[in-house]
Amino acid sequence: MAVSEMELVTLENGVRLALDPMPGLETAALGVWVRVGARQETPEQNGIAHLFEHMAFKGAGGRDAKAFAEAIENVGGYLNAGTGYERTSYTARVTKEHATFALDMVSDMILDPHWEAGDLEKEKGVVAQERGEAYDQPDDRVFEVHQATVFAGQSLGRPILGLEETVGAVTVDALRAFRDAYTTPDNIVICVAGGYDRDAIVDGATKRFGGLAKRNAPADAISAPTRGESIEQRKLEQAHLVFSTTGPKAGADEAAAAWIMSEIFGGGMASRLFQEVRETRGLVYAIHSFMDTYEDAGRIGVYAGCEAKKGKEVAGCVVAHGRRGAAGAGGIAGSAGVPAQSSHPVLRTARAHRGGDGRPCARHRARVSHRSRGGDGGRSEGGARSGGRVHGADELMSFLKPDDGLRRIDGKGVYLRHPEPRDYQEWSELREASRAFLTPWEPTWPDDDLSRGSFRYKLRRYAEDARDGRAYAFFIFNAEDNALVGGATLSRVQRGVALSCSLGYWVGAPHQRRGYTSAGVRVLARYAFDDLALHRVEAACQPDNEPSRSLLKKVGFTEEGFARAYLRINGDWRDHVLFGLVAGDPIR
Repeated sequence: MAVSEMELVTLENGVRLALDPMPGLETAALGVWVRVGARQETPEQNGIAHLFEHMAFKGAGGRDAKAFAEAIENVGGYLNAGTGYERTSYTARVTKEHATFALDMVSDMILDPHWEAGDLEKEKGVVAQERGEAYDQPDDRVFEVHQATVFAGQSLGRPILGLEETVGAVTVDALRAFRDAYTTPDNIVICVAGGYDRDAIVDGATKRFGGLAKRNAPADAISAPTRGESIEQRKLEQAHLVFSTTGPKAGADEAAAAWIMSEIFGGGMASRLFQEVRETRGLVYAIHSFMDTYEDAGRIGVYAGCEAKKGKEVAGCVVAHGRRGAAGAGGIAGSAGVPAQSSHPVLRTARAHRGGDGRPCARHRARVSHRSRGGDGGRSEGGARSGGRVHGADELMSFLKPDDGLRRIDGKGVYLRHPEPRDYQEWSELREASRAFLTPWEPTWPDDDLSRGSFRYKLRRYAEDARDGRAYAFFIFNAEDNALVGGATLSRVQRGVALSCSLGYWVGAPHQRRGYTSAGVRVLARYAFDDLALHRVEAACQPDNEPSRSLLKKVGFTEEGFARAYLRINGDWRDHVLFGLVAGDPIR
């Protein structure tokens, strides 16, 4: 049966085959992906998935380790395997006439490995050396520290290579039980790309995997990424920093756009980060962005290696560029191409669409995968640091997915979030009901100010201002019933030597004098200092606006001066009393 288009074949028991014939090619790339990795391990099993992958090369089928290696090399082929957090892969590259033979060998690695107690003990020693090598590489280690911080106390936060005590306790029976629990039909995806005999591949897959009984693998715990900071200090020549924020999960609609944005932002030598931070400023030796996706979580972030004394400046550059966003797509042209005569990248693409996790894996080098995992981080005084509190690093790359990380900021009895289209009806009704109350203190309202079109324009302006780091607009909601009660904005954001912004706020007439505005102002002031890394927040109100003056003083602002004809309010230039709050001042 000749097929020239991509095809998905599902065996009767649920095993899936993704086939991508490439007429004219004389080689094939194929692999089997099993939905099992460090995430499926219990704390006591940590490292067993990676050890299982190692043991696959100790011999399988009717061949010992040497005969197994010779068999694939005798046909000019290449075998590989890799362990990630949610997937383990077994792959091969061969000439097309040996594709079925390679599939059979890969199948042996999973279904019929040789597990001898003596070999297992030797391989534990090999893994210990790999673990030591990874620890000695700070640019790898920082990602492991970061992973443990983002997913603290969870399987996604434990190292793929495991710990000495957990790997040391693994037995042959434990390997067999782990394999049997997770090698289920619905956990297996087989992919083949290039030149091959389609019917022979389907028959071979059916013969080896079609007999697996239908059953469900144990359910995974839901991941819960957290914000945090970790520091690991050593005597090193460089500081290694990792910053990250929430990103789309695997398969999400936003994932493709986020991948492209990450490439533009820091994906290569032509990226904006590399050009600015390394080429223009010479602050780093290495810097790149990354995106990491899991089944129910995702991270987008940046890694940088630099002198310890330059860490804060590097963090500031990353945050500033992150806020600017990436308006063009010219930066990805060189890194997105796939060679016309290569089946291996196509195999990775097919596998990703049919259940893979998109991470690079290498035989016996699980640490390679660490480079593609996200985290929160920074660094000082040489060593590895993972966290989100270096010069506003929690704000890092919020432009990619503003609904995450900045979607909600909680305060006492209230929460703040960015305005969204769904807020129009409630916003317009509250503003209309408060017209007489608000107009004496605000600029003149345009005739169409409360129209849906005007609201859409405001949202676009808010998004542009936030993207460029000029201003950040929020609505204030009652935390008890989620009712919109008012709004607050940080505008005229200045960087450089000023590091300041202006605070403005409003409250709907039905909600005045209930503490919502003061609670919102407190939250936003902390956000300005902690997340935006500003030094000063300024505010102004008219001299006869006693409620506003009292509010600012109550929160902790200091009355600093008087400005004549300072702002045009309700059609007239009005005098204003000036207030200021400086980083370090108590927020009451």
